[in-house]
Amino acid sequence: MVPESQIEKLLNSLGKELAMNYYGLDLHFTVLGVEVQNKDFYTIKITTDKPIPTIFGVSMEPDMKYGRFASVQDLMFNLEYLLRYVGINHANIKLIQESWPPTWSGGTTDDAPLKHPTNYIELPSVGAMLEVDTGYTYPKYQSGEIDSREGYHLAHIDNDEWWESLSPEDIQTLENIYN
Repeated sequence: MVPESQIEKLLNSLGKELAMNYYGLDLHFTVLGVEVQNKDFYTIKITTDKPIPTIFGVSMEPDMKYGRFASVQDLMFNLEYLLRYVGINHANIKLIQESWPPTWSGGTTDDAPLKHPTNYIELPSVGAMLEVDTGYTYPKYQSGEIDSREGYHLAHIDNDEWWESLSPEDIQTLENIYN
């Protein structure tokens, strides 16, 4: 088994550089524990010196298109890949963080924008409501409700037509929120 100290050293060198260069996140990682699931798979629990948002801009992608935003899972996947440098080819990094937006893991409801209007911003050019804290977009109905079953995280919208349909005003809204 690879010692926790080696994993932490890797995360605070290559991982820190990756987080800063790709996402503009200046982080320090602490390994809380390593569990061997089987001889080839590890679960590694980590925390950071400051909370990581659920969505952030990708500084290496200046254009408003697929790949412009990333989720916290994208960062974890990239960190997992770096573990190959210490001989770990299969791992799951679990970020332990004090708090997450309430709807991050539990989802939202169709009437959430009506009940919590400060948590949502309309992107009229694509007919969507954006949940600011999570980065999820939902189709918006004329009633002001959303289709909560059809949510897509900005980091995972790979439809070029959706990105090309964003108005300059909506692009500016996204830039103002996430950069």
